[in-house]
Amino acid sequence: MQVHQLNGETWLVCGGRDFADRAMFDDVMSQMMGQRGCPHKIVHGGAKGADAMAGDFASRMAITGFAVLPDWQRGKMAGQLRNQKMLDEYRPHVVIAFPGGRGTADMVSRARKSVPIIVEVKPNN
Repeated sequence: MQVHQLNGETWLVCGGRDFADRAMFDDVMSQMMGQRGCPHKIVHGGAKGADAMAGDFASRMAITGFAVLPDWQRGKMAGQLRNQKMLDEYRPHVVIAFPGGRGTADMVSRARKSVPIIVEVKPNN
């Protein structure tokens, strides 16, 4: 059993709705905690896939988790607006991006403007 000290950070976790590699997810999160300590908060977009794993991970680790859902009444821009909202409201120290599609790419692109550490996890092929 490893014990990690809280680091006071907020981590934003994103990735595809079809991302299903829990072993990879847990391994990356464990490596991050080994390097940086345990985050105070984990923020995610509330979708299935990587977002759901982030919520589960936060619960298992007794970390405060926040799901920021898109407001679909805003139309096709709902996901992009939600991505910006997560950055603006939670000001993450780290973004961990698991394999995904356009929404994940949008999140990473937006994060590059304000987040000091972005970890892009590549799929195992």
